[in-house]
Amino acid sequence: MELASAYPNSAISGVMMAVIALVAAGTLAAWLILVFLADRQGSAKETRQPDMPAPVVAAPDPAAEDEHSEAGHVPADGRHGAAA
Repeated sequence: MELASAYPNSAISGVMMAVIALVAAGTLAAWLILVFLADRQGSAKETRQPDMPAPVVAAPDPAAEDEHSEAGHVPADGRHGAAA
């Protein structure tokens, strides 16, 4: 008569070991892909800025541009006075 063992039969075939390894690796790969995609979507929301109107630039005042009188003005060619 055989004695009953306190432990179950632990002999697992090589095919079953391969299936367990593939399921574990596939689950890990799926989890990493989902985390990567969630991070990309979160980063896109953070960097996207709301639609803002363009800044308004006031036109320069023509009176403010004429700070120097015509007598004190030096032309670009560096000559003073009237042209000959």
